[in-house]
Amino acid sequence: MPSIAFLGNDITDYQANSTKYLDALHFFCPIHGHELIHHAKYSRHVKDFNSDISIQRLGCPCEGCHYTVSILPDFIQPYKHYSAHEIAHILIEAEAEVSFLAIETEASISTVRRWIFQYASILNEKISQLKSTIFQISKKVVNEVTLATKRPMETIQRLLKSLPAINRTNTLGAAFINVHALAIPT
Repeated sequence: MPSIAFLGNDITDYQANSTKYLDALHFFCPIHGHELIHHAKYSRHVKDFNSDISIQRLGCPCEGCHYTVSILPDFIQPYKHYSAHEIAHILIEAEAEVSFLAIETEASISTVRRWIFQYASILNEKISQLKSTIFQISKKVVNEVTLATKRPMETIQRLLKSLPAINRTNTLGAAFINVHALAIPT
């Protein structure tokens, strides 16, 4: 699974400054504990921005260790061709009980339906992970009464308020950054 980090506010900022943002973070090999170094990069197309970006791949410097990880900007979701902004917009609209057909997006109806069903389990997993992260940081259990909602995106937004502020471009990105904190800012 790729790691998510704040690497710019949008594609333009990412293309101009991602190296600077990435240099301010330190990623470590979970096997050897060594700081990861530049390994390679690959191109990724973002449909709703109709743009290609270069994704950095980091690797362990230990000889024989084959651990590598891609570092995605938080405005992109793993294994998706549309931005996290677009996916979050659709999920929020679906939570508001807007019909699949009425959601304004460039994505096809089948893609919208697939995201809504796929993200049901992903969002529930992120909610559980965020609760655990909050407990690890504050040693306080999240009051479930304050989260009493059937809207996972709203629940995630509430949980994020209990965590230290981070640079982020959207709710999905912030959730992924907080629960997959492999990077340590300098």
